[in-house]
Amino acid sequence: MLKINKVPLWELVHLINFGGGRTPSMTGMYIPSLNLLFTGYLGFNERLPGLLHDSNFREWITSFDKMVASVPVDITVIPGHGTPTNLATSKRQTYDYFVDLINAVEVIVARSGTIEEVDGIDQSKHKNRPVFNQPANANVRHIYKALMAQKNK
Repeated sequence: MLKINKVPLWELVHLINFGGGRTPSMTGMYIPSLNLLFTGYLGFNERLPGLLHDSNFREWITSFDKMVASVPVDITVIPGHGTPTNLATSKRQTYDYFVDLINAVEVIVARSGTIEEVDGIDQSKHKNRPVFNQPANANVRHIYKALMAQKNK
């Protein structure tokens, strides 16, 4: 739990556009004196991040890297979805989730597998997250379509 004993009359706040990802512009807020980071939709905890029709999963990863490089490692994270957490947990819940999915989909794309095959990718380690079924298959299908389009260029 974050305790604030004295609230100053003014506070230095950094609004940082980390780049694209879920949306074309992912802006977060960093408050150095409180060691606090509001990630917006760039960071998730306890919820499965979801790709939208215009989301770019590669940019999301790059933006997450930029965010991590911009703040102290021991920062308190207020994610776009889920409860407050630390940077390592937000990374596991967001960044690592996408890296795992991309790697699994790339195997199927490399052998020109079908979109139906990606539905079988094992995401069971994430099934305890609320509304897991909503984004899980949509995410792997989104990644598959993007990677197949890239492969067929």
